[in-house]
Amino acid sequence: MIDLGKVKLIIWDLDDTFWSGTLSEGQIRWNERNIQFIKNLTDAGIINSICSKNDHGQVMTVLADAGLWEYFVFPRISWNPKGEIVRDTVAEMNLRAENVLFIDDNPSNRSEVQFYSPEISVCGPEEIVELCEACEKLPKKDPGHSRLKQYHLLEKKNAERKSASSNEEFLYASRIQVTIRHDCVNHVERIHELIMRTNQLNFTKNRITKEDLLALIADDACSCGYVSVTDRYGDYGISGFYAQKDNRLEHFLFSCRVMGMGVEQYVYSALGRPDLSIVGDIASTVDEAEAPGWINADIKSEDLGEKPKKAQKKLPKMLFKGPCDMEQILGYLENDECIVSELTYINPETGVSIESYNHTMHIVQAKTVSAERQRTIISELPFSSPEFFSDKIFSEENCIVFFSLFTDPNLGLYRRKETGEVVAFAEYCYDLTDQQNWQGYMDGSIFNANCQFTEDTLRDFSDKYAFIGRIAPEQVLDNLIYIRKNMPEDTMLVLFLGVEFPYPANKQKSCADRHLYHQKLNALVRQWAAKEKNVAVLEFGDFVKSPSEMYNNINHFIKPVYYHMSQKVIDIANQYSQLHPVKRRSWLYMQKTYLDQKMLLLEKTAIYQWASAVKHKILRRF
Repeated sequence: MIDLGKVKLIIWDLDDTFWSGTLSEGQIRWNERNIQFIKNLTDAGIINSICSKNDHGQVMTVLADAGLWEYFVFPRISWNPKGEIVRDTVAEMNLRAENVLFIDDNPSNRSEVQFYSPEISVCGPEEIVELCEACEKLPKKDPGHSRLKQYHLLEKKNAERKSASSNEEFLYASRIQVTIRHDCVNHVERIHELIMRTNQLNFTKNRITKEDLLALIADDACSCGYVSVTDRYGDYGISGFYAQKDNRLEHFLFSCRVMGMGVEQYVYSALGRPDLSIVGDIASTVDEAEAPGWINADIKSEDLGEKPKKAQKKLPKMLFKGPCDMEQILGYLENDECIVSELTYINPETGVSIESYNHTMHIVQAKTVSAERQRTIISELPFSSPEFFSDKIFSEENCIVFFSLFTDPNLGLYRRKETGEVVAFAEYCYDLTDQQNWQGYMDGSIFNANCQFTEDTLRDFSDKYAFIGRIAPEQVLDNLIYIRKNMPEDTMLVLFLGVEFPYPANKQKSCADRHLYHQKLNALVRQWAAKEKNVAVLEFGDFVKSPSEMYNNINHFIKPVYYHMSQKVIDIANQYSQLHPVKRRSWLYMQKTYLDQKMLLLEKTAIYQWASAVKHKILRRF
């Protein structure tokens, strides 16, 4: 019998396992016992995922209609073999195979999964009844589903990590904040759970009872502290614990949810690098190196003692909204808890790149289309996401909104035939409803945002939606006027304008006339902004003077352009907001990231080793 007390993740097959029948062949029959089992597992802090040979969009729709889609994380739904998929899912979730259960009705699939992950537990659906009974005996220690929320957060984070140019740049952009506090007795339940359940980042593996933990905390000769972690993706809560006695760490451990963030090295450095005897295998190491530079230095080694804090008024937010130009600029801003963003991202549930929610048509419809109708549209589109009609730009919390106008000129618009709503997707010059383009969308030779189209999904979309082309500059302006009118009066709206001359090496059909579009749109926006209260413009044309300063198209630039634009952003932020001053990263950081970009071009060339040596000399200074 499988011990559910040791299981952190269950990966489900669907057909004839979670439900009865085969989804692709017709009707399925829900198993109410399994549905309740999923909910009970989540209450107990056990996470659920999917590995199923099926159509992703169809599965998502069926589970969403049943109110179950949000109970699953890292779903892997494709027609590929399961062994490697399950192995990679476990690794991506920062878990160990021995803490994972795979349920599948096919013995061949179970054997394949165990071949790639020998320590994983497997079973067939006939054992679910016993598992349900065992689950009912587990304590419901996570009724608020905090663990589920953490893994949804990790999904989004991992997807954005893959799109970053380097891991270090991603970590700097994540704005990681670590705090160390000492009122351990108030959080003894969570700390004891960490001691007993963490393995991969548990350096000491000193398992003790709750009573012994309380005695340790009360020992005046021992310094104990717990570690809390946040970043721009969310709050990871209490994610680590240490106990130090006579300059030796008796306990030093961290949750796998902060793996890869450098938290353990930060805390080890903050503690003065005491003696540490590592027990067993560990997924990371700590050494004599300095604390990672990407972690906010709010907590210094001399400030580890708990200090009373004055109540602080909730600070307003600065929203950055747009595609990759925003991501590049954010990388140069010092960590700030007041910065929030809505950038192009990969939907972790479908793998689709989501940029439509930054199109002005979607923003307007966030206000003008009912929530029920929005949900209907989201459920029927294979390239959608829950944020498809985000209204964050209208929030009272925003003191400034930095909004890029790079999305509108690129995406194609489609009107829902039955009700008239408009959705944006993919490059405007390739009509998604035109059958001549279908093969390109299916095989990826036409940009498809990684959406796994089939003829059935394309035909269904074409039956429901009609192509209306690219948005006109005049309509963009009308949308901006509506957006400004519905934002809080005191919120500053700052608009990013594109470059007005072409990129000669352009190979993208959608960018062929982009500079002409920019010329017309920019003129309209400048004229309007000059008369409108609390509207300003920032022009990339102020820093991009020749095609040599473009990277690979008219909207992508070399690093120094973003670096200089970041100073404009900081000037506006500090002029119009009541936030703590926002700062820019150092010149050396700019040089480092610029070298990273150049190294990608130099790789495999004769001067690669020389360039690498020069880079490391600069990094030693940094």
